[in-house]
Amino acid sequence: MGVKPLLCVGVGVLVLGVLLHIVAMATPAWSVGRLVEVGAWRECTRTVGCSSKKWGISDGFDAVRVLNILGVVLGIASAVTASVTLMLGCMFNRLVLGIVMKDKIKVLSMAAGASGLAAAGCSMLGLIIWAAHVQPDYYTGSDLGYSWGLGCVAVVFFAAGGVITFIGGP
Repeated sequence: MGVKPLLCVGVGVLVLGVLLHIVAMATPAWSVGRLVEVGAWRECTRTVGCSSKKWGISDGFDAVRVLNILGVVLGIASAVTASVTLMLGCMFNRLVLGIVMKDKIKVLSMAAGASGLAAAGCSMLGLIIWAAHVQPDYYTGSDLGYSWGLGCVAVVFFAAGGVITFIGGP
């Protein structure tokens, strides 16, 4: 049975995607203007400082927050499931039990891949809603910032990690 190197790569890519997405959510530079940086959770101005955003400002803000939280949760679930798949593959590598467990381990690998792709989809929807609805409606004259870009990179990592984990399973 053995562990395929692709599964190890998939776990690493998923973990990087989770870390990047958490940083993207935590930083307030989704939209950047001359005097303001705005994120889904905080708004910072050069004159006043930073303040937290409350729920219910608009449906767009709430949708972005929910989709990004869901993306992180699914990304964590994907990375944990892929790690468990990797550990089980190592444990049962040389045992006769590995033949019996191979189908169950393959299902775990497929679940990790599917949740990685779901994380990418949720996160991507949140980024699209921000760029298409929130920024033009509330922050005209601002540009998309580095936090938004980090979110895009995290989506690529989630999707790539999901596909690699799916393919790299036992």
